[in-house]
Amino acid sequence: MPAEPTGFMHGCIYLANAGAYELAAKIFQFHRKTNILHSVFTLKVTDSGD
Repeated sequence: MPAEPTGFMHGCIYLANAGAYELAAKIFQFHRKTNILHSVFTLKVTDSGD
């Protein structure tokens, strides 16, 4: 009996980790895109400002 819950917990933890990793990857990609856009925007603003 004890083997079943631990296996279930292990599966849940594995799924949670996989989901978190996927989410983190999506956030990272989105953040990187917005960062590039932000840098370009900032450069354009500072150029036109001067």
